[in-house]
Amino acid sequence: MKYFGNLVHKIRSSKCSKEYFSYSRLEKLNRNWIQAQNFNFYQDIKKKHKLPIRFNSLAQFVNNFPVITKSMLVEAFESESLLKNQKSWIYTSGSTGRSFGFPIQKKCKYYLYLQASLARQVFDINPINPYIQLWGNSFKTNKNNFNFQKVKRKIMDIIVSNYRFDSYHLNSQNFENILKKMNSLDEYIFYSYTSAAYLFAKYIEKNGKSVISKPNQIILSSEHTTQKDINYISDVFDSNVITEYGLVETGPVAFKNFNSNAYIVDKRFSLVNIINGEIVITNLLPRFFPFMNYSSNDLCSNDNLNSKDVLHISNIKGRKSEIFEYIKNDGNFDKAHSELISHSLKYFSEIEGFQCTTKSGVLTKLILQTDLEKINLKEFRSKVYQSLLNHVSDINFENLTLEFTPQLVRNKSGKVKVFIKD
Repeated sequence: MKYFGNLVHKIRSSKCSKEYFSYSRLEKLNRNWIQAQNFNFYQDIKKKHKLPIRFNSLAQFVNNFPVITKSMLVEAFESESLLKNQKSWIYTSGSTGRSFGFPIQKKCKYYLYLQASLARQVFDINPINPYIQLWGNSFKTNKNNFNFQKVKRKIMDIIVSNYRFDSYHLNSQNFENILKKMNSLDEYIFYSYTSAAYLFAKYIEKNGKSVISKPNQIILSSEHTTQKDINYISDVFDSNVITEYGLVETGPVAFKNFNSNAYIVDKRFSLVNIINGEIVITNLLPRFFPFMNYSSNDLCSNDNLNSKDVLHISNIKGRKSEIFEYIKNDGNFDKAHSELISHSLKYFSEIEGFQCTTKSGVLTKLILQTDLEKINLKEFRSKVYQSLLNHVSDINFENLTLEFTPQLVRNKSGKVKVFIKD
């Protein structure tokens, strides 16, 4: 199959203009900007902010182009005449509270593929190696075309040795199937959500399983996580781990080796700016609907280490809406991400869910759903506090109430809202 995988890689690569990769970053930007002006949304922005047809420098673009948010595009797509008959869309997972679909064309998919494969080659990842994916599915078409696309993708997966496993069913049967496939291959790349890979690693360790055939590399999506968890995954699989940052809308943007302190942005494919501590991304590869100065809604810190080809982002903190403040033992305030609470609670099978209560943005109460008849409340509370302390640095528990309940409050759709304002 490796011959066919190599052939498919060459075909996909040939679909992209080789000439395009010789263009300067400014030329790539301007080509996308010219394409963007076909849409009323960008025409209105051009008029409102008095933007030129072409930019004379990257600085001119950065200093004058407004930040575009997801909500602005959701509203714009409903009225764009060019999108009325658009059949192919890619959908986000809805991690920010609402799934978001954007239009895609066939050639743009090839560029997205090439963006991912070329960026990963920096870490010596061969694009024709088999892939084992513990992942979801975000590609959709109209209902009449969906089954055809599903069959087509299945055939292509067989040709290129791409093995997909559903991350929405993290049970023992699924884990056994993945392990069986891993041990049947001589070499492969393991690609997964961080949380799914962690649970898979825990299953392997807890049940005394063996990964006989080690992954050449492990690529994890950049869900907000701890270095401790990444090291744990690396140890269980005895393999190097690369964390990947990107959006469905923009494709992979930045990568970090697990023993490195910085994400590295490949400037060939993306223009990344840090505006008020937030990551803002502009596509440099051709797109049917270009994303220009697009807000990721992710906060980060930038260590300002620049080179000709990369921009180092020292830390990606996660969604703004998921950041909370807490009081430290010295009385000062610090910020943390809600997923750190999730990571601190995942060790307890007794906990079925949690909610955070905040007052003026400061965490005041943590509500845990559990069966109160099955736990020793005093001992369990102590264990939870210790785990929280291991993940949320120097948190002062005198200012944090820990509450246990058999059932969390849910909204009308039956979902648990993580943050509740007091």
